[in-house]
Amino acid sequence: MTPKLSKQNKKRKKARMLLWMINGALLLALIISSIRLISIYSSYHKSAAAYQSLSNAVLSTPSPSPSRQVDEASPSPQTQVEVPVTINWTTLKAQNEDIVAWLYCQDTQINYPVTQSDDNSYYLTHNASKLKDEAGSLFLDYRNGIGPGTANLIIYGHRRNDQSMFGSLVKFSDPKYLNKHPIMFLLTPEQDYLVELFACRTVHGTDKYFMTQFDDDAKFLSYVDKAIDQSYWSSDIEISAGDTILTLATCSRYEGADDARLLLHGKLTPID
Repeated sequence: MTPKLSKQNKKRKKARMLLWMINGALLLALIISSIRLISIYSSYHKSAAAYQSLSNAVLSTPSPSPSRQVDEASPSPQTQVEVPVTINWTTLKAQNEDIVAWLYCQDTQINYPVTQSDDNSYYLTHNASKLKDEAGSLFLDYRNGIGPGTANLIIYGHRRNDQSMFGSLVKFSDPKYLNKHPIMFLLTPEQDYLVELFACRTVHGTDKYFMTQFDDDAKFLSYVDKAIDQSYWSSDIEISAGDTILTLATCSRYEGADDARLLLHGKLTPID
């Protein structure tokens, strides 16, 4: 009987050791996951605090005043518009000369400075204060110049899980959300612009969808027509040759395409 009991004890001992090892591995995985979650939360909180601090320093709501007129040379169903915020450009430029604009959409998460460098990579990993930051910054394509003669301004931003940066851009694929937020504002030191949203689509991340200039008006209008055809919803905004459009670009989780991008397009109209 003794040898038999000894074998049973050995089996129980091995089983207990295996159980301890499994529990230890699970505990280690839980600790690593917790540390990772704390790190992610800290990163989101740090990024949000930095941009909130910048907004508090430079953003203000103007006193009520007569409605500002949209340039009559650019036909638009929106004949009058009040810019809901003003920017202290002196303070903002002192923070970072690379800040070239401010993108604002009322009652949404989109309320950010727009940077521009000599490439399309630096502000993927740096915020608007030039500090290393996983959230990066909204940034204008390095090929762009804001003003007459530019066909397609492109602003890029990360799709963040907390809906910061361009994390909320996917909401505009829903026509109900679009109806509540049909316009944005692009503010610059030289000129403020109304942005009338006319298309939202998912595309492959290939160059043909990220053209900033076109060989002729026909190619520009072909690009616009395709954006409208591929849009999740329809719009009555008219785009003509000589107009400037704004394209907001972020990553898409659409499974039907590799390296997919979500694009939101708007017509840019100067505000007097």
